This record gives sequence, C-alpha cells and structure tokens, in this order.
Amino acid sequence: MTEDKIFSQADLDRIIGERLARDRKERAEESNVIDGLKKELADEKEKNAAYGLEKIKTRLAREAKLPDGLLGFVQGTDEDSIRDSVNALITGIGPGPNVGGSSNPAGGNTSPKVYTKAELESMSPDAINQDWTNIQKQLASGLVK
Repeated sequence: MTEDKIFSQADLDRIIGERLARDRKERAEESNVIDGLKKELADEKEKNAAYGLEKIKTRLAREAKLPDGLLGFVQGTDEDSIRDSVNALITGIGPGPNVGGSSNPAGGNTSPKVYTKAELESMSPDAINQDWTNIQKQLASGLVK
C-alpha cells in the first residue's frame, strides 16, 4: 500500500505562503512591465499628437501666408484654436510694407522749375532766396537761358 503523506497545518501554511509569495512577485513584475508599456504608449501618443499639431500649425500658417519665422508664436491645442492664433498674429503684426507699389512718390512727380534769365531778373530777392538751391544748380549746369 501506498502511504499517504500527512502534512501538518504549519507545513500547509508554509507551502501555501511560499506559493502565494512567488505568485505575488510574478504579478508585481508583470504589473511593472504593463505600467512601463502604458507609459511608453502615452508618450508615443503625445509625440504623435504634438507632431500632428505641428503639421496643422504649419499648414494653417502657410495658408494665411504667415512668415515661417513667426510659426513659433502660433499656439493652440486643436485646429480651431490654432486658426484663431494665426489670425490674431496676422492682425497683430498688420500689413507688410508696400514694396513696388504705386509709382507716384509722396511729394508728387514734380521736377524742379527751370527758370529763364528774364524770370530771374523779374523775381524779388525773397523769391530767389526761397528757391536758391535750385537756381544755383541751374546756373552751374547752364540750364538758365
């Protein structure tokens, strides 16, 4: 006949305690691995979201013809708030300088008056003094006739 092993209560408590400790240790390690993977996933999601926001910022800024140097000032967490930020920036900086605009200068397209000898002789000294630089240039260049 086979002998059945009989365990005392202390032996059973010890065996079960060892098995429970081993199981708890394995579960803790698994939990640490799962927590690490969750953190990596959250980091990747955050990176992807940030990359997506940067693409949206760049697209909206280019559509609004915002200079690339000002892209760092664009803020927002979604497309609507980014669009609002781009519009606020454009409104804030105002229109750029007019380059190559109108061909009419601010003072008009008037060239200096060319005097004749008779006009100079009939002018008062005050009138000659008011336009002296122009008259002097004309006399030096021989334009007065």
